[in-house]
Amino acid sequence: MAWNRTSNTCVSVYGALDDLKQYGTPTTFEDAGPLMMKYLAFFNTLATGGPVSAAALAIATALDEVLTDSYAGFYKTGIDSNKAIAELQLILKVANQTVEDLSNTADTLYTF
Repeated sequence: MAWNRTSNTCVSVYGALDDLKQYGTPTTFEDAGPLMMKYLAFFNTLATGGPVSAAALAIATALDEVLTDSYAGFYKTGIDSNKAIAELQLILKVANQTVEDLSNTADTLYTF
């Protein structure tokens, strides 16, 4: 899925990350798609292993909550909160994954 304004998933992920104050500076929708995880507020580029995984888990949990509560996302068949959080965490803990990659994963988990 391409990063675009006509995708409810892209708009929801962009908004949820903004709500969670993950963009270090004001970031336009267009600039957010290619933004790598290592540039989001939660990511500590000096940490490795456990601390990165823990931070990714925390933000994945918050992101799941915002996407379902504030953006009216609901889980696709076979997905529950635990599965969604685990899948989001896999993307969030990889420094060079992008917000667009995160949105692609979210699209497999939620319907908006």
